[in-house]
Amino acid sequence: KVNEAIRKGVEFLKATHAPKPGYSPGTHGLGQAALAGTALVEAKVPANDPVLLHLAAYIRTAALTETNTYNLALALIFLDRLGDPRDVPLVQ
Repeated sequence: KVNEAIRKGVEFLKATHAPKPGYSPGTHGLGQAALAGTALVEAKVPANDPVLLHLAAYIRTAALTETNTYNLALALIFLDRLGDPRDVPLVQ
């Protein structure tokens, strides 16, 4: 049952945050995108998955102008968990 719930959650997040023109992560912006990305990483979605690549690109850009501490913290958690060495300077 747990694995089935995880699978359904992954399907939902991938459908919600799939790359598309005019992508908007939702009313909570960067934080919402980062939390979804972190959930996908924790669900063992491969780092080269198109949705994770899309979320990572969005988060890397949006984090540069974000002023909300909570959203920035979620972005840092996501980038750290994603494990891409290119993100180390951004995280620091």
